[in-house]
Amino acid sequence: MWQHADLATGKLLGMSLGTMKGRIAKFEKVIAGGGRCLTKPSDLKEVIPIRRGPWNNPSPGYGEIDTVAHCGNTVEGLFGYTVQYTDVATCWNLLDAQMGKDKVETLRSIKTMKERLPFSMRGLDPDSGSEFINWHIKEWCDRNKIDLTRIRPGHKNDHGRIEQKNDKNVRKFSGYIRIDTEERLEILKDMTSILEIYINHFLPSMRVTEKTRIGSRYQKKHDQAKSPYRRVMEHSQIEVETKKRLEKFHQTLNPKILHDEILKLRKLLFKGAKFYKI
Repeated sequence: MWQHADLATGKLLGMSLGTMKGRIAKFEKVIAGGGRCLTKPSDLKEVIPIRRGPWNNPSPGYGEIDTVAHCGNTVEGLFGYTVQYTDVATCWNLLDAQMGKDKVETLRSIKTMKERLPFSMRGLDPDSGSEFINWHIKEWCDRNKIDLTRIRPGHKNDHGRIEQKNDKNVRKFSGYIRIDTEERLEILKDMTSILEIYINHFLPSMRVTEKTRIGSRYQKKHDQAKSPYRRVMEHSQIEVETKKRLEKFHQTLNPKILHDEILKLRKLLFKGAKFYKI
């Protein structure tokens, strides 16, 4: 579907990363706002163990999970949330949208995510918010043999992967508008369902492989940038049948068509919405 001349193609391929970032910085931007912390500690947090220290090469299926509020500039009333899961071993991302963050709605989102995850879900690691740390999810995890842990309160760095993706995968596309109607929530659901496929199959990301402290700073080394799909295909612990099924689905996808549909739904999501800038 690439219709441009060889001259333009050659210039794009020869462009440095710095120049590329400078050029795309002038493209359309999501109107910036201020995210609000709506995490309320749960009374059950003493029962759920704290995950201490960094992940130590876990098997596929252990991931971080978090919510992103679409409240605009006020937390009054009922509004939408995006629930996001990211697998630590493969960087596979799952997205779902719901109205409010009631424990029943959150469990419904997690159940649908479990069905869409290409491999078995083995562990969930949320913060101490009451939408995750409650008896509904604790009992469900116990029945399904899923380890439920939580990060240390006030230590967002324990959730470094998911916190970064909350911005790149959610805010970048949904902005800071208020989503408080079922109609707009349905548009968000449609967009996240396509966005999930686009991120997993076509957006590469890097992982930190080494972190060395030098004085007051840290020096990090990263691996080669790969899409979550490629990481799944190369992971030795994932079954061959799962890889064949994913490969068959991957061959039916076109990144341009997916991206165009995401932008179309994003435009529809923003239509008539109130934008907030702080």
